[in-house]
Amino acid sequence: MNLSDIPTRRKQAGFTLLELMVTITVAAILTAIAFPNFRDLLKRSAVSGHSNELIGDLNFARETASTEMSFVSICPSANPNAAVPSCAASESFAQGWIVYKAPSAGTNFSSATGFALLRISQSFTNASIIADSSAPITFDQRGGVLIGGTPRAELFFVCAKNAADSIGRSSPRAAGQRVSVLSAGRVSATELPTSSDDSGAELLCKPS
Repeated sequence: MNLSDIPTRRKQAGFTLLELMVTITVAAILTAIAFPNFRDLLKRSAVSGHSNELIGDLNFARETASTEMSFVSICPSANPNAAVPSCAASESFAQGWIVYKAPSAGTNFSSATGFALLRISQSFTNASIIADSSAPITFDQRGGVLIGGTPRAELFFVCAKNAADSIGRSSPRAAGQRVSVLSAGRVSATELPTSSDDSGAELLCKPS
């Protein structure tokens, strides 16, 4: 008999129970480390995304008012999904907002003659946007800002939040942003201070 005729036993590859337990433990540790970082990344992305959307619509309103020699306003929406959305008497923009032409400064949107709906922003639950005024923000023909018909600046506070909260928090892991609209119409954004205390972090996300 030749040695080549003798069947050989192949070594079976696989995991031992100990190796499997070690692998599961390492995966659990890595997940525990990575999840908070991923959650914070989502919060920072929400702040950045909603701030940029608001800044874009503010600049659009200003440019439209200047080029078309009209009043263009922005107000928080009470019902963004309605056929004819309306303005909410609120400082909160988390329900979305509407951009519209108006026959005069400081007037809420309606279907009457002289109004024209330009843009609609939908509601969201992952951030709060709080303005320091509940009146519509109006850009005049020169691009200046009028609040209730009076020239003045406007501030917005944008912070990440959980769906169940009404106001976000500016924390060291996810700082909020303050969007400023000068009375001359220029729009800019700066990072808010942060606080590790929940109550303090919430206070930073609304007008003082």
